[in-house]
Amino acid sequence: MPKFTIETTYHLPVSYAAATVAESCRNAVADDDWSGERHDSEAAGKAYVTGIWSGADGAYRGEPVLVPSKFCGMIERKADHFDVLLALSKQPA
Repeated sequence: MPKFTIETTYHLPVSYAAATVAESCRNAVADDDWSGERHDSEAAGKAYVTGIWSGADGAYRGEPVLVPSKFCGMIERKADHFDVLLALSKQPA
């Protein structure tokens, strides 16, 4: 039976103290040490698949396998559907 390595993730809200929204966003994007921030693990989003590779321990080795859209995050699904709709709208009638 084939094996696959599956990478999953979820959205985890983290609070940042800052004088402005823009400063808080900069802090969040630049953050590589979350030890001092408040993680809201009770409000974490649902897990979704972000990568698939063939074989055991295959992450980031070789070509990734296409993730079926129903296992992607909502934002990724919306972006994919938008691309399809945009392409269809450009076709001649």
